[in-house]
Amino acid sequence: MRISLVLIIFLILILNYFGPQVAFEYTNTLLDLMFIIVGYIIGSIFRAYKNKKEAERIKEQIRNLKDFETLTDVQIIEKLVVEKPKKWQLHGKGIFSILMFSAITVALIFYTINFDIEISIFSLREILLLTINPYYGFRD
Repeated sequence: MRISLVLIIFLILILNYFGPQVAFEYTNTLLDLMFIIVGYIIGSIFRAYKNKKEAERIKEQIRNLKDFETLTDVQIIEKLVVEKPKKWQLHGKGIFSILMFSAITVALIFYTINFDIEISIFSLREILLLTINPYYGFRD
């Protein structure tokens, strides 16, 4: 994901060099940094909650195993691996990654074509770019 973001930024810089010049705007960087940090913390909180629920689910699965006290750790792991995870657990992270990639791509395209919609104190393209912070907090 990070490599693709660097590639997109590199391509936009090349297009900007050979094509129409798009000025990168400076905004209130302190406010932006605060939103970046808060977004990352929110994503981290969601990750911690998800990990806690996952640990509780695994402990419950172990307790539900027949004669789990007599099984070795390897046998317990083998029995847990046999159980199939829910479909959402398999595809949820991938869908979330695709949504984030789409939001960032749209924001960078908006920067390239100089299109923007003002929303309160931010613009649509800034909001789309700031959404990456909760994502990295969640996925870290």
